[in-house]
Amino acid sequence: IDPEDIDDIQAKSIRNAGDAIRDDVVTLQDAIDAYLADSAALRASTVEKRKRRLLALLDALGDIPMSEISHPLANGYLDEHLKPRGLAIRTLRAELTELSGFANWALGRGMLKTNPFRGLGRSIRGRAGQTRQRRGWSADELINGLRNAKGHMRLTLLLAMYTGARSAEMAEMRLRDIHSTHGHIRDSKTEAGIRLVPWHPMLMPLVDSWLSRVADSPDEYVIPGPKRLGADKSRGKSLSGRFSSWKRRAGLPSELCLHGLRHTVITHLVEKSWPTHEVQQLVGHKRKELVHSTYSRGVPLERLAELVASIDYGNVVTEATRETVREVVRGDW
Repeated sequence: IDPEDIDDIQAKSIRNAGDAIRDDVVTLQDAIDAYLADSAALRASTVEKRKRRLLALLDALGDIPMSEISHPLANGYLDEHLKPRGLAIRTLRAELTELSGFANWALGRGMLKTNPFRGLGRSIRGRAGQTRQRRGWSADELINGLRNAKGHMRLTLLLAMYTGARSAEMAEMRLRDIHSTHGHIRDSKTEAGIRLVPWHPMLMPLVDSWLSRVADSPDEYVIPGPKRLGADKSRGKSLSGRFSSWKRRAGLPSELCLHGLRHTVITHLVEKSWPTHEVQQLVGHKRKELVHSTYSRGVPLERLAELVASIDYGNVVTEATRETVREVVRGDW
């Protein structure tokens, strides 16, 4: 019997016999502690493996309320945390089965209303050796993405394709961070990530649109929609999860992820023989030698603008980008 089928059977029986939803807020840490306590009768090695997998989930999501663990968040955890580890197909499916079992347990105790991990194991394809690594996007995949994206996902793709910014960096950017020649990334996971990123010429109609609204709504997010999730209240987690759900609906390959667009930008610039330290500063990679300040030291903004302007994915992608930008500017989402 497929482990996923077992999950389905367990979920149905547990839901029928489950306790009523508790009024108090149960966090992920609370649920993990209780689940491990219920597992005490199992072999020590099994409990230790279960604990390791659940603590990895806790580390990625933070100690959020169980009610916030949604299907998009589970998809994001799979794409942004599990797949990049390069686990064997069997191991990856075992990880998901474990998480699904935990979710079924929580479902039966009223901590969840649905199992967000159910069915994710079926999305894993490939030979029994190794999972496919996240990678850059091809020109055809960029075109497919632009043509199928709607709403804030269009802005997400455009910004990622022409800035190389991380998902959390894009999600936290506000209109007050928009300037006529560049965007100011103020929220990043590293000191090097706090930087100025020049605008690509393709994005200038969008920039003009943002600037026209900045006086009235300086705190408005550039990308509307994502909620704050996790202990750190990150909009980036929500954005990554929404991207994963949209990607499946758009029929894009499962190994593609939002971070892969950052990889695409970096690879594109390196293949054009731009100096490595200049590419690193543009995308906010920490250099071993030093970390430049946002304004004064390091590569001049004018030089970084030349790097950004050199990003060219070919005529067909360029035309698809122009059309997408025009539609977003005129409000045709």
